[in-house]
Amino acid sequence: MDNPLLRPDPGLFIWTIFTFLVLLAVLAKFAWGPLLKALESRQQSIRAALDDAQRAKQELERLEQESTQIMRKARSEAEAIITASRSDAERLREEIATGRPVEADNIEARVDSILTVAGRFSKQGVDFLPAVRDCRAALDAPRQMKVPASSLKKMDTWLSAKSK
Repeated sequence: MDNPLLRPDPGLFIWTIFTFLVLLAVLAKFAWGPLLKALESRQQSIRAALDDAQRAKQELERLEQESTQIMRKARSEAEAIITASRSDAERLREEIATGRPVEADNIEARVDSILTVAGRFSKQGVDFLPAVRDCRAALDAPRQMKVPASSLKKMDTWLSAKSK
């Protein structure tokens, strides 16, 4: 056993423990404190981010429910308007077929209201094309009176734009 590293030396033992304790004190004062503070702040920021994500998720769910309700309401209104447009077209067809006089201004106002409503709800995904076609066909039916050309042109323009 000539190796000095394998022989117990009390002086070396004391200096090793002393160096270790000094290093431990220096690290505790200058490294572990800031390191623990950094870890705590990181943990708090992660917790805050998770809370924000949870709030955002709840807000998104609320908005989705609101959007679904609005879309349901819009679709039901659109269906009512489609039904009304079809009944107006049918009534107009009957008036023309029976020879009852139909005022040109009345036709113009009906066409304008139909196209306005169709334009407004088509942006929400409601298809008014069949109802407008029915109305246009009613205006083409054999008639005793003159349908304003501007009404026919408006409907034809709208139908050609939406049929593409």
